[in-house]
Amino acid sequence: HVIFDYGSKYTPGMGDEIFPANIDDELRDRTGALALEVHMALKLHGYARVDFRIAGNGSVYCLEANTLPGLTRTSLMPQSAAAAGIEFGDLCERICNTALQRLSAGNKVRT
Repeated sequence: HVIFDYGSKYTPGMGDEIFPANIDDELRDRTGALALEVHMALKLHGYARVDFRIAGNGSVYCLEANTLPGLTRTSLMPQSAAAAGIEFGDLCERICNTALQRLSAGNKVRT
């Protein structure tokens, strides 16, 4: 496909998603720090995904914060976790444990 459309996104093998991204360490660290800043600025809890666009000159632009990323086999969140050495079951357990810890601490869990 020339365009990354619905079919490309949700059909295994139709898109090339590279994890971890093929970028240098400085850019990786900068975007990671920016993702954390966005997460905190938006007062997000638990898990979320922050997407960026990187211009040819190295400028980084926040595209979106996805507050409920998908967890299917073609979703970006499980692929990102796998690249960090976190298996799908462990990812789900971490998400649940984070919510339970927040709940037991007397904080409301956002739905």
